Amino acid sequence: MSRLELLESISELYDLLVFGKKKRDFIETERSVQTSFSPKENTYSQHPSEEEDWDKIRSEVISCIKCRLFRTRRKAVFGDGSNQTMLMVVGEGPGADEDLQGSPFVGKAGQLLTKMLQAVQIKREKIFITNIVKCRPPENRDPQPDEISVCSNYLKRQIALIRPKVILTLGRIAASFFLETKEGITKLRGKSYEKNGIIIVPIFHPSALLRNEALKYPAWEDLKMLKEILEKLGFYQNDSIEK
Repeated sequence: MSRLELLESISELYDLLVFGKKKRDFIETERSVQTSFSPKENTYSQHPSEEEDWDKIRSEVISCIKCRLFRTRRKAVFGDGSNQTMLMVVGEGPGADEDLQGSPFVGKAGQLLTKMLQAVQIKREKIFITNIVKCRPPENRDPQPDEISVCSNYLKRQIALIRPKVILTLGRIAASFFLETKEGITKLRGKSYEKNGIIIVPIFHPSALLRNEALKYPAWEDLKMLKEILEKLGFYQNDSIEK
């Protein structure tokens, strides 16, 4: 039995004991699970409640045990950067380096992301970077629908407090979440979309660029489009610019 198969067996047993159902039962109810960013699902409020605050969300994320991912994580990854920004960057989930350090995009893909942002004069510390799920899925597998459903509520609350004008999504899963589609990232990239009054710009995940050099040119075109959007919104008139 491989390590992944062993983890899945342990996960299934735990799900049965704690949640009262096995993984396949979660999958069978996938259609009834809210895993998207649709206005009709009341995904976030433009006016968060008075008792809502940044530190409260952070504390809940760090101590969260609402889905199976908490069992295999080392550290939950809340996000990093400023909550006073018009730009958010959202990936799918933490990787091994992020799981160890508790910060998003700190491995090789994160280093490339930093360079990509610098190329369009954006300081990482002046924007907010996070993921849809806050705990690393085992073996870097895709997040399951029920995991996204539970964990994305934290993301929606972050969005409600930050109230960004633009969200840059990294990769297929993040794009699918915000745009409510099963289309691949290759078809979605190259355009901007508006959802809930927020401009969504989907691009390839930095890890995909590390695997395939040919994707770097279209990614650069997408970054230039992002810069044009931000320029029109006045983003570069403040100290978010990377000089």
